[in-house]
Amino acid sequence: MEKQEYYHDVLLNLTPGSEVNVHTGKKTFYNAILKKYHPDKKVGYFLIDQFYEFKSFILPIPLGKIVSLDLPVESQEAALENTDEATALKVLSTLPKGVSEDDE
Repeated sequence: MEKQEYYHDVLLNLTPGSEVNVHTGKKTFYNAILKKYHPDKKVGYFLIDQFYEFKSFILPIPLGKIVSLDLPVESQEAALENTDEATALKVLSTLPKGVSEDDE
């Protein structure tokens, strides 16, 4: 499955209001809130900087600009429950790595 197609499926199934980190080629938007995904245009609309009362804004991010998405834990667990073992391992391999004992 191509990355753009994968992110299309992810955004289609992600609940509006979900908090994600969106990585593009130029910038990472931390704690972005998905407002909606427009599948025909392949554009996700995210609330950026919601912690700043007068600086938050809605940013449209085209699917082709997304390099990576850090999903909510609940979404990761649901994805693993609804897939076969090979697909689950593939999904796990794309998730950000945590701190290992060697890193401590």
